[in-house]
Amino acid sequence: MYHIAQNDLSFNELLTHASEDNGLFRDHLRGYWWKLQKREALAQAFHSVLKADGPISLEPEQLFQLHSLGLIHLQASQATPRCDLYRQYFTDKLAHA
Repeated sequence: MYHIAQNDLSFNELLTHASEDNGLFRDHLRGYWWKLQKREALAQAFHSVLKADGPISLEPEQLFQLHSLGLIHLQASQATPRCDLYRQYFTDKLAHA
């Protein structure tokens, strides 16, 4: 928001570039990416969540871990991505991992 207030960046530019490796949220996203790279099964489970058209079931341990990281919402023991930013960033990353 600082960059928007300083007129360095418009809100539309923020949205357009938010999920890029050099975007405003790069440190936040890279931190999660680093954690997922260390846990291949968890990364695959999250990729399944990202590709799904709606809430999906996962193993209870995977649900717990992804929810604890803040990457998913839980709805009646089913997972959806926490936000579109995560969907945009991690769909591409996990598809090429």
